[in-house]
Amino acid sequence: MVTEVTNFGMFVELPDFLLSGLIHVSSIKDDFFSFNPVQRSLRGRRSGKTYRAGSQLRVAVLKIDLPKRQVDFRPA
Repeated sequence: MVTEVTNFGMFVELPDFLLSGLIHVSSIKDDFFSFNPVQRSLRGRRSGKTYRAGSQLRVAVLKIDLPKRQVDFRPA
């Protein structure tokens, strides 16, 4: 589930695994996404797909940095 959207990506949480991390906009390969600061959303130029807080999506782990305790995801 998306918990927050920023101009550089979206933060997601996997509540079943007690895990949260970031999907950077550069890892979303199927479209170019623009940030709407008023709606705090990302919208695909070609597809019209919109992500905002509360959006559900499937993710895959892209990178884990244990010392920094950071997880990077990508859409699955």
